[in-house]
Amino acid sequence: MICQFAHHFPKTAGEFLDRAATLGRSFREETLTDVLMGALVAFRPLGVEVHFPDEPRTGADMEWLFVRADGSSYFRLLIQAKKLHGSGKIWSRRSYPEIFHRVRKTGILQSETLVDEARRSRSTCPLYIFYTHQSVCDLAGRDKQILQGISLVSGTFINALVKNKVAGTLGATQASSLGVIQPKMFPLSHLLCSGARRRTRGRRGTTVLYFLAEGGQVQPSIGVPTPEAIRTRLINIVGPDHDIPPVGEGSPDVEEKDAARDDSGRFRVIFWSLGHDEERGWQAWFELNGDFTQGDG
Repeated sequence: MICQFAHHFPKTAGEFLDRAATLGRSFREETLTDVLMGALVAFRPLGVEVHFPDEPRTGADMEWLFVRADGSSYFRLLIQAKKLHGSGKIWSRRSYPEIFHRVRKTGILQSETLVDEARRSRSTCPLYIFYTHQSVCDLAGRDKQILQGISLVSGTFINALVKNKVAGTLGATQASSLGVIQPKMFPLSHLLCSGARRRTRGRRGTTVLYFLAEGGQVQPSIGVPTPEAIRTRLINIVGPDHDIPPVGEGSPDVEEKDAARDDSGRFRVIFWSLGHDEERGWQAWFELNGDFTQGDG
């Protein structure tokens, strides 16, 4: 179910941006993030908790914390959201100019603040999440390029672009352009899904995505990924082992959790994982759909 969400929700977000444009509205990143957080609330039965900040100050900032339910390990993602700007039929010329934003209180680049905070924290990786209009994704698709309404990018990569712009070695237009950033983007499904995809139809006619688990067994990809799985996927996607910190042992202490949520004013999502058996995911699936039969879908 979570994997299905990761595959389908990005298009919903992209279409939302297109509809807003036809209404003469210009929604900010905060609006899309509100919608994303609201959608994740529905997965509470699968072990997903969404905590809304009491006094939001950064709006689009998110913290995703993947924790084993037995308290043995965790891995944290610090995520900054940005929305696409621009017009025209050449999709690669659109841009995310707000990556150059500076924190008002300190005057420090937001991208640098994000990366530095991740470095100071244990088992934490900085990422950007980019919201893109579906019409632009379709244009990129015609050029055989993969682009989705919600995509993720290494925060270290974005910070390097920003610093090159500040140093004058890269122009602002080029540094923030979709054409430069898109090759480094990866879909939300690459983070929340794993294995070789298969399709099957549930008893009620719903199409379900299945993935090969360890040992070649087919399981419904509806549970929460483990901290170890998230780290491994990021290593495979964005860089070698030394760029991604190790998984943390134990659970983040209460003081650290409270500070992360209240002091920063960011959304906080906790993904509780039961491990490879995905017991909670199986139970929720059968409660909603009953038995299932494999097929071509």
